[in-house]
Amino acid sequence: MKIFILSFVLLIGSSITTNAQNIRLTLDNISTDISCNDIWIEEGINLSLESTTTEDCSTGDCFFGIETTYLWLFPSRLSIDLSSVQSIERVEIDIIDACGPDCTLAFLVNLDGETIESTYNTISGSAETLIIENPTESMLSELAVSSCEGQIHEIRIYQNILSNDLVELDKKILNMYPNPSNELINIGLEKEQLQKVELYSITGQLIFEKDLNTNFYSLNIDNYSPGNYYLRVYSQNGGVVNSKFIKK
Repeated sequence: MKIFILSFVLLIGSSITTNAQNIRLTLDNISTDISCNDIWIEEGINLSLESTTTEDCSTGDCFFGIETTYLWLFPSRLSIDLSSVQSIERVEIDIIDACGPDCTLAFLVNLDGETIESTYNTISGSAETLIIENPTESMLSELAVSSCEGQIHEIRIYQNILSNDLVELDKKILNMYPNPSNELINIGLEKEQLQKVELYSITGQLIFEKDLNTNFYSLNIDNYSPGNYYLRVYSQNGGVVNSKFIKK
């Protein structure tokens, strides 16, 4: 088995995981000598192209093409080893699919080898970003992406690692309701005063923040588009808790 090593720059930006190591796999300039089951390394993460399984659009195939800035899978499975990456919140996969809706699949696998979350493409012939979340931020063994005819352009891995001066609070102390909501999100902490709230989009962009010194706050979300959002709540005692909510 051959091992190829590539070096790329980390993605830097303002996001919900500002204190974390956000990992960007560009899939650029992969050696054309790569064969099925060979490993190459980007940002310290092992990647390989493997045969499709019964979970994919075909079984037992490992056909792919290496382009300058992306991979062709037709059909094949791209395996990304996540066993060394902690506190993964979600991953994003930029694809262009050419074989029809539900042909390209991405899924997360836990340390027991069980699929815990998966998503399919929904657009044929157009650029699309598949977003797949790790519901409990538990340790993962693999992100797998398979397709019968799809271009994989970039993969981004988002972690939720707090800085050393923050203490992660148990999510049970956060009172956040109603969820889902279309107008107001009420926020409070049990036996803690609020110091600050931050609102992030699903892609990690900070879209609202407010300093507080109170036990309770109502966040108006009426002007935001429907979808998933992240809320980060800081306590006066130096703690922080993150949670997701849905705007209807």
